Amino acid sequence: MKFKKKLLAVVIASSFILFVCKQSNPTLAPGPQASDYKNVIDRTGDPQYLFDYDGKENNLRFNALLDNGAWHGHLLPKDKNGYGSFGGIMQVSQEYANYMSGQTFDKLELRDADTGTFFDLSTAEANIYSMPGALVQILTTDDVSVQMILRFVTGRTSLLETTITNLSDKDINFALTWSGDLVQGYKKEDTEISTKTINDVFPDYNRRMEAIDNGISIKFGDMKDNYAIRNDADAEFIIERSIANKNIIDGTHFDASAKKMIASKQSLVIYTTYSNLLNAQEVSQEKTKITEIFKDPRSSMDASKKRWEGYLAHGLSNTNATNAQQRVAVKAMMTLNGNWRSKAGDIHQATVTPSVTARWFSGANTWPWDTWKQAFAMAHFNPDVAMDNIRTVFQNQIKPDDVIRPQDAGYLVDVVTYTLSDERGGAGSENANERNTKPSLAAWSVMEVYHALINEFSRPEDAQKWIDEMYPKLVAYHDWWLRNRDHNHNGVPEFGAAVDLAHNTDDGEIYVWVEMTPEDSQEYGTDVLEHKVEKNSDDVNFFCLKFEVGI
Repeated sequence: MKFKKKLLAVVIASSFILFVCKQSNPTLAPGPQASDYKNVIDRTGDPQYLFDYDGKENNLRFNALLDNGAWHGHLLPKDKNGYGSFGGIMQVSQEYANYMSGQTFDKLELRDADTGTFFDLSTAEANIYSMPGALVQILTTDDVSVQMILRFVTGRTSLLETTITNLSDKDINFALTWSGDLVQGYKKEDTEISTKTINDVFPDYNRRMEAIDNGISIKFGDMKDNYAIRNDADAEFIIERSIANKNIIDGTHFDASAKKMIASKQSLVIYTTYSNLLNAQEVSQEKTKITEIFKDPRSSMDASKKRWEGYLAHGLSNTNATNAQQRVAVKAMMTLNGNWRSKAGDIHQATVTPSVTARWFSGANTWPWDTWKQAFAMAHFNPDVAMDNIRTVFQNQIKPDDVIRPQDAGYLVDVVTYTLSDERGGAGSENANERNTKPSLAAWSVMEVYHALINEFSRPEDAQKWIDEMYPKLVAYHDWWLRNRDHNHNGVPEFGAAVDLAHNTDDGEIYVWVEMTPEDSQEYGTDVLEHKVEKNSDDVNFFCLKFEVGI
């Protein structure tokens, strides 16, 4: 696989934007409101393909709201046909992200059960927007108002609060229906559209729906080794409602229905949970949480709102910043929180990825170089996730007794993934890479978290525990750099790569070569300069390079 990497500009910029927008005073004035920052990121979209890309870079076309470490996201409707739904659902499956459904998935429709009158929400006066931590639709017709607010309340579950108000002068026996289809198209890249369906390309994906109590379950087949979807056979996407409802399933389509009398000028509040669960253990654990959520859903909504009030109060503490600067800072916070994944698989704690819309950089894929800058920024508004992001990078730090690379004690592998590689005794990963590491800003980011905990969050004990935890790991990493990469012993590490099977030929040799143009070949007198060394030499560190001169 050719692995190309781009650092997202917003992730790079966010560290410095938030750095200049912070101040050391831990006493916070009444903070800014999330509603002051509407539509900072365009959350609208109507995906029609599993991979609905915006071009050849393989970035997902629409930027869904993800929060609280969840492994799925939602979109606002792109047009009036999607009013009444947050159905454009993006699903993160271990190492990749894709779209599960379009804007009309789980769309609410209302009728008068007695007269058959249809209340057409597509004709409603609409106030639809995103804000930090939430998606909102307020739809108003002459006879009914529907207010929908969606927030993330656990690391796996989003919660939709739907308030239906009878504006008419008479009591109405409402017939409520929801319906939806999973996307069937395989891929769109800019204007190039594949005519293949998902079943054509991935017959083993085997998406299917089942009715459950007051909701539906979507199940999937085992998927591996395709550089597009990684999924276990016991993964599920579950939708449940607080109102008793009947569900009818037809393949990858569902229809749900309920009835409820709403008196004149009165309201009905319905709650819906959406949970993307990666295996049977998560299904069991999250069902218990969902039961608790439905006991007091309003407190879950309030907790999510309060959480974002805290992010904004800390992240926007510079009173000298202009409104434009504050909006950029909010965008950075929303982006970083959207890239936050709660612990899963072989990731032992939360982590932050460079992107959730870029094909190769979602899932739980975690790189050191990105992490140092992400954590530096998040230290000032979400320090606990900043610490976990750093911990994820260090969780696979090579030990002196490592069975594969003991010569690299202290080394940090290039990427930590949802599952360990086959060589490490895991379930296998398509993106795992121990071939190299990234330039280190580890101590820089660790110290930024330390100072933020003390000066901005009044948590000196946690700050000291943090340093106590990280110091020996940083020392081991520092020692590895000077032991394995300072070839001329001048105290400055050189570029290089690790001894790794990926650098070897089948007979165990490693090559370093330079390819030249014909003109350069005449000057240097050879077509290829080739240097061959034996595998696993104790006193040689290898730098494998293919360099095309003049290209």
